[in-house]
Amino acid sequence: MIFNESDLLEKVGGLEDLMVEMIEVFLADSRHAHDNVSRAIAGKDFVNLRESAHAVKGAALSLSAEDYLSVVCDLEKAGYDENPNLEDLALNFDIAYEKLTNKFEEILESKK
Repeated sequence: MIFNESDLLEKVGGLEDLMVEMIEVFLADSRHAHDNVSRAIAGKDFVNLRESAHAVKGAALSLSAEDYLSVVCDLEKAGYDENPNLEDLALNFDIAYEKLTNKFEEILESKK
């Protein structure tokens, strides 16, 4: 599941305005965090991969972004394992991010 809206609404006590605000903050800040993970993958910098993926994991968990969370957890584990075979994970990471941001943009558009 790209995004579990009912789970996020439960986390924020049913306050749609708060959910929308959280999504807006994610969209404003996430590109930088995504790029940090991507640079760590490209450079096979396992320390930065672990740290960057861990930071992104927190945001994904807070927002109930289930598919993105799964990929980020895999990346964090790959960083700990120093697994050099990151190509498939990198692709899955980019795809999950694109799907999530598209979904969030759709939600924001529908709440206008």
